[in-house]
Amino acid sequence: MLVDMLSKRPVHIDANQTSCDKLHMKNLIRSTWMILLCLLVAAVVASCADCPKIGELYFIGDSIIARWDLDECFPCYTTHNIGVGGSGVGYIESLARTQTGHTVVVLSGTNNLDVMTDNLPKIDAYAQRFVDAVVALDASRVFVISILPRELTQDEKLLPTICRLNEDLALLTADHPDITIIDAYDDFMRGATIDYELFTDRLHLSDAGYERLSLILQQELDKLPHPDEI
Repeated sequence: MLVDMLSKRPVHIDANQTSCDKLHMKNLIRSTWMILLCLLVAAVVASCADCPKIGELYFIGDSIIARWDLDECFPCYTTHNIGVGGSGVGYIESLARTQTGHTVVVLSGTNNLDVMTDNLPKIDAYAQRFVDAVVALDASRVFVISILPRELTQDEKLLPTICRLNEDLALLTADHPDITIIDAYDDFMRGATIDYELFTDRLHLSDAGYERLSLILQQELDKLPHPDEI
């Protein structure tokens, strides 16, 4: 995908350069590609700036949703941000049958990781509870963004837990045609660690992180039929 091309393009370094020169060159090239990514997102946003609204989107989740500047990132939609910082699956459950007929975007789960880390039965049980909560929203269409990677330096088992949970969510929603899983996990990784340029504190997203996430979601929204085609 385009995000992968921009973020994982191979870097060629002259073997005669000093280690400092090589590091400087790597940082320069990485910064250049991040700038190009930002320009691409800006161009997409600009192309929609004056477009008529083509639908409504309801965003549900934790602080990653709550901090998302939806009006700027999705100008072609009327957006509703009902994200709550610190929330988890219990918050989604509290919204049962409140989204009838809506198109909903869900990003949640990271605040519940501490109760299931490296415990497969708890991970699997949580995944089922999460899917049940999403189904109970009664939305006409749901985009569930996979739990994004995060790091806690004292807990090396966190990333495998997130991967297992994302796998479970994909399997459990396979029989729900109205639910689309958007697997964004790899887009926020750089090798074996998170891509630190996309985060402010190893958990919350930077501006570059939100730009990347917006582009990933927009690619899925573009697959929806235009209201005039329905």
